[in-house]
Amino acid sequence: MGFINEIIPESEKDKLPFKVDTRANGYKPTLWEWTRDRDRSACVVHTSSSNGVDGTPPEDTYVMIWRDNLVSFAGYPTFSKDRRTRNWNIHNLVIPECLAEKEGEVRKLIREALDTIGFLYNRDFLDNVNVEFDAPATITNASSLHGEPRDHR
Repeated sequence: MGFINEIIPESEKDKLPFKVDTRANGYKPTLWEWTRDRDRSACVVHTSSSNGVDGTPPEDTYVMIWRDNLVSFAGYPTFSKDRRTRNWNIHNLVIPECLAEKEGEVRKLIREALDTIGFLYNRDFLDNVNVEFDAPATITNASSLHGEPRDHR
């Protein structure tokens, strides 16, 4: 079926095992929609945004839950001059060690998820979404949803 954009159910928001931007009043502005592929047990959640300061470009950060592991990535989104193409330069991809051999598949999932997200979780605004990775992934022995990284083949 592939990725689809969905409203995050309130009951799921507190279950997410990672931090997201939180305002002083407790509001979490990035936790309103997620992009899920139920067939491949993948879910992508937007965790933070920065507007860019002192000459740095705006940056968006996401976490993908896949195979009970957490994959994080950050990138610089830009638009074409006609605003019909969204371009992503992913510069910080962090993959658990147990998924290191599946880095190509992880990148493919991220490309598909960002394509589905489009702009503000609406792909209809765009003709194209381009995703480029500017560096190899950082491999970590970081946590899974259940404490230890797991590889469900």
